[in-house]
Amino acid sequence: MTHLIQLHEFDGGIHPPENKRQSNSRPIRKASLPSELVLPLHQHIGAPANPVVAVGDTVLKGQVIAEPEGFVSAPLHAPTSGKISAIEARQVPHASGLSETCIVIEPDGEDTWIEHQGLCDALGLDHCDDIPVDKLLERIRDCGIAGMGGAGFPTAVKLHTGKHKIDTLILNGAECEPYITADDMLMREHASEVIRGAQILLQILGAERCLIGVEDNKPEAIAALDDALVQHNEEHHIDVVTIPTKYPSGGEKQLIQILTGKEVPSGGIPASLGIVCQNVGTAAAIADAVDFGRPLISRITTVTGDAVRDKGNWEVLLGTPVSHLLSLSGYRPAKRERVVMGGPMMGFALPTTELPVVKTTNCLLAPTEKELPTNNPAMACIRCGLCAEACPADLLPQQLYWFSKAQEFDKAEQHNLFDCIECGACSYVCPSEIPLVQYYRFSKGAIREERAAAEKAEQARIRYEARIDRQEREKAEKEAKRKARAEAAAKAQSVKKEAPAAKAVPAAEPAANADLEKLQKQLAAAQAAVAKTKEKLEAAREDPEKADKIPAFESALAKTQDKIKTLAKDIAAAKKAAKSAPAAAGPDKGDPNSPERLQKKWETAAARLETARKRLADAEVDGADTVDALRAGVEKQEARVAEAKSAYEASLNSDASLKTAVSNNAGTDNTSAETVAAKPDAEQLQKKLLAQKDRVEKAKERLEMARAEGLDSVEALEKALNKQLDKLAAFEAQASTTGEV
Repeated sequence: MTHLIQLHEFDGGIHPPENKRQSNSRPIRKASLPSELVLPLHQHIGAPANPVVAVGDTVLKGQVIAEPEGFVSAPLHAPTSGKISAIEARQVPHASGLSETCIVIEPDGEDTWIEHQGLCDALGLDHCDDIPVDKLLERIRDCGIAGMGGAGFPTAVKLHTGKHKIDTLILNGAECEPYITADDMLMREHASEVIRGAQILLQILGAERCLIGVEDNKPEAIAALDDALVQHNEEHHIDVVTIPTKYPSGGEKQLIQILTGKEVPSGGIPASLGIVCQNVGTAAAIADAVDFGRPLISRITTVTGDAVRDKGNWEVLLGTPVSHLLSLSGYRPAKRERVVMGGPMMGFALPTTELPVVKTTNCLLAPTEKELPTNNPAMACIRCGLCAEACPADLLPQQLYWFSKAQEFDKAEQHNLFDCIECGACSYVCPSEIPLVQYYRFSKGAIREERAAAEKAEQARIRYEARIDRQEREKAEKEAKRKARAEAAAKAQSVKKEAPAAKAVPAAEPAANADLEKLQKQLAAAQAAVAKTKEKLEAAREDPEKADKIPAFESALAKTQDKIKTLAKDIAAAKKAAKSAPAAAGPDKGDPNSPERLQKKWETAAARLETARKRLADAEVDGADTVDALRAGVEKQEARVAEAKSAYEASLNSDASLKTAVSNNAGTDNTSAETVAAKPDAEQLQKKLLAQKDRVEKAKERLEMARAEGLDSVEALEKALNKQLDKLAAFEAQASTTGEV
């Protein structure tokens, strides 16, 4: 230590038996490869990582196998080379005992690394001090580093301090929990990496000083850190501070109070005081990531307890089953087998030893019944107040217990329940042996569930109100358009009444006006379809359960909008043609029972049937209430199509009989036949020719519309158009022989 650091006290705290000498008397050993590695996707606070590998893939050591999902997340890397044997739900080491998605790797024994290098070499820089801060943060995030001494908060996220200016960096080497010596042995054997990590953190934060807090029961670790400071020429910039041994001095808020005298406010973060606190194991992992490009794929874990013959610390790959590590340590399960992950104060009992080691696994405690007796049944609270005296967060544990037990969560929250660090000091001193921390954990979980439900309900309310507003707005817009159309129609009617009789509409206009009106009706229908499709699309975007229908709605909307553009062009062309059309008598519509007219009716009925079937299919997909009505409409339209087809076929037979009769009478009434068949009246022929041209144009129009809408009747309409063209060619040939063309 190079500066005089004034130490401070925090209220409460206890002095349980340390039991650390059992595991810190021998060097760190490297654990062997297990038969499989099980890697949970959720080994940190925040969103779980997203797998980027599939079953059967071959991976190398250090390869990314899961990418972060969102800002507060961290990637996952393969601890060794091998094959992905499964991606499935498995039980994970957590107090809840629940299962989560895990990636299972079957090691190949080669332990082949992926290509990796230090960040300085990767950027082509001469000095590591020249590395930009954003590149350092990116490397830390890409290497999946999370807090290794607490809940596992992603380190890169914690280093994004935003508007807060940081003046002090604190490295936590207190390790106050009984039995655990992982950080102690790390500081003894890897002190240089810890100091190098502190240098990188100072460079990122721009802090003025760094304090490394270590309890006075770790003299070897303190000496090793002091030597490393000299080695890195940091003895005047970084201070190793020896603090008194007291539980829980290793808590983040408690260590900050000891070293600086500042208290983190309720609900606040250390960055608001200009302080960032990191674990010494996290600092060493940062040094490995920045200087060598090694991601976080292993950690040091203490294995201790009287049920273990060979106590000590192991450097173990993440995903290694607990049973494998216990077997290496000579585990001898007793009748009442119990393995605790973590220490006796804040750890939790594992339901099975087949669970994997994760980034936050700092200890595996296998005690005997004599060493750590099973909890006795809780007795009534005697209101002694010892829990309040031991609480390092200055809370009222007794009141929190009553509120939690009565499920009065609002009152518990008002008494600062979430300031509880779950250190277990209150449970340790309770003479009634009440598991107070378990009640607090239950209350916290219940409150979080209530908050999530309330947030979900609020989002649903916002979506519902937005939908109601949209519907009312569309209704008002439709009403305004209806009134505008009514006013325009009334104005047009008044202008028509006032117009002089001499300016009557020419005979050629009705047909043009009919075509124009038809196009306008099609345009109105298309616009209505666009509005309806937009409504469905917006509803699907607001409802996560209908997200799979969004692409279909977007495609239908784009298709209908293209149709509107085409119709707008056709309407403009029709208006222009109507203005330039000569005032002439309209073409003869012909015999309504002629084969041509009957064929047109058949084709129109078939097109309407296809439209009806399409609407029925859409209604069935959406689960609409109109399915039955649409199905009945389809059946009626099918009957109309059959009726039109029969009439058309009957007309063809009648037309063939008529032609046969005319040819048979040619010899007996030669003059009449020549007059009717051979020499048709020129005026009548001209009318038929004009009528046939009109049929050809309408057939082309129907064909183009069917192609644009992608109907199944395109082929039938093409055949009909060819027939009409053949008839037109016959009429033109006949007219040319009479000299009319």
